[in-house]
Amino acid sequence: YLSMSDVWECDFSGFSQHGDYIVCVEDMGVSYPFKIHPNVYKELYYQVTRQLYHQRTGMALEQPYTEWTRPRTLHHADGMVKLQYTASKWTDWQNPNRENGTRYEVYGKLLPDFQLKTWGWYMDAGDWDGYYSHLRVPRLLMTAFELAPENFADGDLNIPESGNGIPDILDEARFLIDYLDRTRGPSGGIAGARIHPDFEQKPVDKIPSWEDERIWTISGEDAVTTYTFAGLSAQLAHTFKHLDKTDSVIKWMQKAQEAYTWAENNSDPDTESLR
Repeated sequence: YLSMSDVWECDFSGFSQHGDYIVCVEDMGVSYPFKIHPNVYKELYYQVTRQLYHQRTGMALEQPYTEWTRPRTLHHADGMVKLQYTASKWTDWQNPNRENGTRYEVYGKLLPDFQLKTWGWYMDAGDWDGYYSHLRVPRLLMTAFELAPENFADGDLNIPESGNGIPDILDEARFLIDYLDRTRGPSGGIAGARIHPDFEQKPVDKIPSWEDERIWTISGEDAVTTYTFAGLSAQLAHTFKHLDKTDSVIKWMQKAQEAYTWAENNSDPDTESLR
């Protein structure tokens, strides 16, 4: 479009021979090789989705699931990571990474008597903290399954949950949903939309995540995150309908309804908004 050149679209729907092909245009050259195959996206799906497993915290990466092994990271049971809960909601913070007075807003609402032992979010951009924006991951994984459930199977990603009778794509989708489920504030709303050690301001250069001893701050329960958990739980319940897992459908619909009720009773339209 920008070069004002002619653009041609190739239709290979009539090809019945699977294999590797190139497009050759006389006096111009050839394309990169490409495949024609009914499962042409299978390898792409496998490689991309497997990266999520390698970004998990709160668990070890180990064989036979990966050759890039490491110890368990950021799990309270190891005695390394220290968690502190603040009633300060991430939706109230001027900046989710502690600038512009956020440090005061957070430390002014610490609840030292409330112990929240949680684990299990995804590493982000080379650091080890969770963001609300990560919640698009389970939503997209479940949507992909709903669009073509016959394309996904138990064991096709080689993750620790493989073999449990549930397609691996849904097991990966559950990773963050389970994290939210175990990360609840004092009154039962979902907390931890932002969980990170940035307020501690300790130098952590050249320290692997399993040796990080900073104090990690968990953002307070809020309606936005709780509404989101309700939606994710309802969607997860819907995916289990495809698998005829009635008990799981009932379990996750109940969680969805309870979360939605909490959010309805605790929402603050003046201060809470989707970022």
